[in-house]
Amino acid sequence: MFSDEAYYEYIDNPNYPSMVDLVNKGENVVVSKTFSKVFGMAGMRIGYLIAKPELAQTIRRNVVAMSNVYAIEGAKEALKDDEFFKFSLEKTREAKQLIYSTLDHLELPYVKSSTNFIFFKSGRHINTLGKQMLDKGVMIGRAFPPFYDWCRISTGTLEEVNTFNNALISVYS
Repeated sequence: MFSDEAYYEYIDNPNYPSMVDLVNKGENVVVSKTFSKVFGMAGMRIGYLIAKPELAQTIRRNVVAMSNVYAIEGAKEALKDDEFFKFSLEKTREAKQLIYSTLDHLELPYVKSSTNFIFFKSGRHINTLGKQMLDKGVMIGRAFPPFYDWCRISTGTLEEVNTFNNALISVYS
């Protein structure tokens, strides 16, 4: 079994289970973690796997990964930077609250998120909304078929979120 826990750090529920618990019990589970999200290292393309030793050895023997020594050193330092980790989580929470407020104001339904993005029902085809937002200077993401009238927006800096919110309010006014 494989579990991608790229967004696990964003989960606010302290009792939410991780598949790492199954690894610790000796199950044949591989858990992937990334430095791309909360650590802000997406461009470095670095992460790691957690698996029981025998499974980890099999993966290491059969999967060739080209390691970027700079990414590895950056990741090691990121793990030490608890202050940035907490800062990143807090700013993501703040950004989501700003977006939720705007969506509530516009009465657009959304899915509460345990990630660094929000999925909301725009009521417009994503291509139409994309063009309207681009006309306001904001680029939004791709379609997530079959949800063509939904939009997934990632959090960014608070300034970027405010720019998104202002553009969205303008588009829906």
